[in-house]
Amino acid sequence: TVRLIMGGLIAVGRGKITAEALQNALDNPGKIIAPPAPPHGLYMKEVFYDKELLAASIQAEKQN
Repeated sequence: TVRLIMGGLIAVGRGKITAEALQNALDNPGKIIAPPAPPHGLYMKEVFYDKELLAASIQAEKQN
């Protein structure tokens, strides 16, 4: 997913697709409009979670 988002951002930067087209693709999972970015150099540095959203998600998982 990160590679697809980055590939989309690169395509927008190069003028191959519009920002609106990228947003549309992000809003419609499974729609790929640009090639994924290569895997080297991409890594997760840090994650921030909204405490209320995280608590609601955990609660929903417990109910399932």
